[in-house]
Amino acid sequence: MTGKKKVYARRVLFLYMMTVFALVLSACGTSERHMNYEAFIIETMEQNDEGMFVKTGYKKVNAITIVEEGKHHLNAEVKMIEDHYDLKGDYLKTELIYSKSDKSKLLHSLDGDERKKTLQEPSTILVPDELKESRSIMLTEEEQLRVKEHVEAYF
Repeated sequence: MTGKKKVYARRVLFLYMMTVFALVLSACGTSERHMNYEAFIIETMEQNDEGMFVKTGYKKVNAITIVEEGKHHLNAEVKMIEDHYDLKGDYLKTELIYSKSDKSKLLHSLDGDERKKTLQEPSTILVPDELKESRSIMLTEEEQLRVKEHVEAYF
Protein backbone atom coordinates (compact mmCIF):
# COMPACT_ATOMS: atom_id res chain seq x y z
CA MET A 1 0.00 0.00 0.00
CA THR A 2 1.24 3.47 -0.80
CA GLY A 3 1.45 6.23 1.78
CA LYS A 4 -1.66 8.04 0.49
CA LYS A 5 -3.71 4.85 0.58
CA LYS A 6 -2.61 4.15 4.18
CA VAL A 7 -3.63 7.66 5.28
CA TYR A 8 -6.96 7.29 3.47
CA ALA A 9 -7.56 3.84 5.04
CA ARG A 10 -6.81 5.24 8.51
CA ARG A 11 -9.24 8.14 7.99
CA VAL A 12 -11.98 5.78 6.80
CA LEU A 13 -11.33 3.49 9.79
CA PHE A 14 -11.38 6.49 12.14
CA LEU A 15 -14.68 7.75 10.67
CA TYR A 16 -16.16 4.26 10.90
CA MET A 17 -15.15 3.92 14.58
CA MET A 18 -16.51 7.39 15.41
CA THR A 19 -19.82 6.49 13.73
CA VAL A 20 -20.09 3.27 15.74
CA PHE A 21 -19.21 5.15 18.93
CA ALA A 22 -21.89 7.79 18.20
CA LEU A 23 -24.48 5.08 17.54
CA VAL A 24 -23.67 3.34 20.82
CA LEU A 25 -23.96 6.60 22.74
CA SER A 26 -27.26 7.50 21.12
CA ALA A 27 -28.64 4.03 21.88
CA CYS A 28 -28.12 4.67 25.58
CA GLY A 29 -29.96 7.99 25.41
CA THR A 30 -32.05 9.44 28.16
CA SER A 31 -34.77 7.56 29.92
CA GLU A 32 -37.65 8.28 32.26
CA ARG A 33 -37.94 6.46 35.55
CA HIS A 34 -41.19 6.17 37.52
CA MET A 35 -41.56 4.68 41.01
CA ASN A 36 -44.80 3.75 42.75
CA TYR A 37 -45.24 2.68 46.36
CA GLU A 38 -48.60 1.02 46.95
CA ALA A 39 -50.80 -0.66 49.50
CA PHE A 40 -53.97 -2.37 48.29
CA ILE A 41 -56.29 -5.31 48.70
CA ILE A 42 -57.45 -7.51 45.84
CA GLU A 43 -59.78 -10.51 45.53
CA THR A 44 -58.28 -13.86 44.60
CA MET A 45 -60.05 -16.04 42.05
CA GLU A 46 -59.74 -19.65 40.86
CA GLN A 47 -61.33 -21.47 37.98
CA ASN A 48 -63.80 -24.17 39.04
CA ASP A 49 -64.65 -27.42 37.22
CA GLU A 50 -67.25 -25.65 35.06
CA GLY A 51 -64.67 -23.13 33.85
CA MET A 52 -66.12 -20.26 35.88
CA PHE A 53 -63.90 -18.07 38.00
CA VAL A 54 -65.03 -17.90 41.62
CA LYS A 55 -63.77 -15.79 44.50
CA THR A 56 -61.57 -17.80 46.85
CA GLY A 57 -60.46 -15.04 49.17
CA TYR A 58 -58.36 -11.92 49.04
CA LYS A 59 -54.82 -10.71 49.50
CA LYS A 60 -53.32 -7.61 51.07
CA VAL A 61 -50.40 -6.20 49.12
CA ASN A 62 -47.53 -3.78 49.68
CA ALA A 63 -45.59 -3.12 46.48
CA ILE A 64 -42.81 -1.14 44.92
CA THR A 65 -42.99 -0.77 41.14
CA ILE A 66 -40.16 0.80 39.16
CA VAL A 67 -40.56 1.39 35.43
CA GLU A 68 -37.80 2.84 33.29
CA GLU A 69 -38.44 3.66 29.66
CA GLY A 70 -35.96 4.94 27.14
CA LYS A 71 -35.95 5.28 23.41
CA HIS A 72 -34.70 1.72 22.96
CA HIS A 73 -35.72 -0.12 26.14
CA LEU A 74 -38.45 -0.69 28.69
CA ASN A 75 -37.51 -2.15 32.08
CA ALA A 76 -39.81 -3.00 34.97
CA GLU A 77 -39.05 -4.18 38.49
CA VAL A 78 -41.66 -5.17 41.07
CA LYS A 79 -41.17 -6.08 44.73
CA MET A 80 -44.32 -7.28 46.51
CA ILE A 81 -45.42 -8.60 49.85
CA GLU A 82 -48.73 -10.48 49.54
CA ASP A 83 -50.68 -11.70 52.58
CA HIS A 84 -53.26 -14.30 51.44
CA TYR A 85 -56.60 -14.85 53.22
CA ASP A 86 -59.55 -17.20 52.61
CA LEU A 87 -63.21 -16.15 52.27
CA LYS A 88 -63.69 -16.22 56.06
CA GLY A 89 -60.75 -13.86 56.57
CA ASP A 90 -58.42 -16.53 57.95
CA TYR A 91 -54.75 -15.98 57.16
CA LEU A 92 -53.23 -18.56 54.77
CA LYS A 93 -49.69 -17.49 53.82
CA THR A 94 -47.43 -14.62 52.77
CA GLU A 95 -45.54 -14.51 49.51
CA LEU A 96 -42.56 -12.29 48.78
CA ILE A 97 -42.37 -11.77 45.02
CA TYR A 98 -39.55 -10.18 43.05
CA SER A 99 -40.14 -9.74 39.33
CA LYS A 100 -37.95 -8.07 36.73
CA SER A 101 -38.36 -7.73 32.98
CA ASP A 102 -36.22 -6.04 30.35
CA LYS A 103 -37.50 -5.34 26.86
CA SER A 104 -35.24 -4.15 24.07
CA LYS A 105 -37.06 -2.11 21.46
CA LEU A 106 -34.05 -2.44 19.14
CA LEU A 107 -33.68 -6.20 19.28
CA HIS A 108 -37.37 -6.95 19.93
CA SER A 109 -36.31 -9.20 22.78
CA LEU A 110 -37.77 -9.74 26.22
CA ASP A 111 -35.91 -11.06 29.22
CA GLY A 112 -37.27 -11.53 32.71
CA ASP A 113 -37.07 -13.28 36.02
CA GLU A 114 -39.43 -13.92 38.92
CA ARG A 115 -38.64 -15.27 42.36
CA LYS A 116 -41.00 -16.16 45.19
CA LYS A 117 -40.52 -16.97 48.83
CA THR A 118 -43.27 -18.07 51.23
CA LEU A 119 -43.55 -16.89 54.84
CA GLN A 120 -45.96 -18.02 57.54
CA GLU A 121 -46.83 -14.70 59.18
CA PRO A 122 -48.75 -11.64 57.93
CA SER A 123 -46.26 -9.03 56.77
CA THR A 124 -48.09 -6.17 55.00
CA ILE A 125 -48.65 -2.75 56.55
CA LEU A 126 -51.18 0.06 56.09
CA VAL A 127 -54.03 -2.15 54.82
CA PRO A 128 -56.87 -2.10 57.39
CA ASP A 129 -57.99 -5.52 58.69
CA GLU A 130 -61.68 -4.74 58.13
CA LEU A 131 -61.20 -4.46 54.35
CA LYS A 132 -61.97 -7.63 52.40
CA GLU A 133 -62.87 -6.26 48.94
CA SER A 134 -60.60 -4.93 46.19
CA ARG A 135 -59.48 -1.43 47.01
CA SER A 136 -56.41 0.77 46.65
CA ILE A 137 -55.28 2.62 49.77
CA MET A 138 -54.52 6.32 49.26
CA LEU A 139 -51.11 6.84 50.86
CA THR A 140 -49.58 10.08 52.04
CA GLU A 141 -45.95 10.78 51.11
CA GLU A 142 -44.93 9.66 54.61
CA GLU A 143 -46.89 6.40 54.24
CA GLN A 144 -45.35 5.80 50.80
CA LEU A 145 -41.92 6.15 52.39
CA ARG A 146 -42.96 3.67 55.11
CA VAL A 147 -44.11 1.17 52.46
CA LYS A 148 -40.85 1.65 50.54
CA GLU A 149 -38.69 1.04 53.63
CA HIS A 150 -40.87 -1.87 54.76
CA VAL A 151 -40.77 -3.70 51.41
CA GLU A 152 -37.06 -3.00 50.87
CA ALA A 153 -36.33 -4.55 54.28
CA TYR A 154 -37.64 -7.89 52.98
CA PHE A 155 -35.59 -7.76 49.79
